[in-house]
Amino acid sequence: MEILDSFNSDFIFSQGLTLPRKILNKTGFTLCCGFFRVDSNERTKRILKKAILMVFGLQDDQVVFNFLLLSQIERKHVFRQSIPFHDMEFRKSTVHLFKEPFALTCKRYNSTITVIPHHQISRHPEIIGEYVVHPCIAGTVEDRLQKLFNYM
Repeated sequence: MEILDSFNSDFIFSQGLTLPRKILNKTGFTLCCGFFRVDSNERTKRILKKAILMVFGLQDDQVVFNFLLLSQIERKHVFRQSIPFHDMEFRKSTVHLFKEPFALTCKRYNSTITVIPHHQISRHPEIIGEYVVHPCIAGTVEDRLQKLFNYM
């Protein structure tokens, strides 16, 4: 996708909605593991090794990456950047839907993260924008492809 070529970050994630709630409550957003890209370098290799061990310890990959990359990020770090957003109620939570991509630094691992707004890469067809069929959508591969074609 062209949008990915315009960022120079260790990690590029689409914006998540509610999982994990602890990170959402702390930062106002989450990272989605339904769509992300990782650069190959020493910083990301170190994080991926840790993430793999945690995932094999029966933790959800999205929970793991949010914990590793965002647990030290505070809401004030995001809002210092004056990134425009609007709030949306989703599954009994208020989510800040950002209107443009933004970058953060994970100081723990000295890694950069770019977050792509939910409306640009969405897993939910009711939110306008590019639609990506999330790997966790129920059904067969054919069902998932049909859902994708319905929104093209």
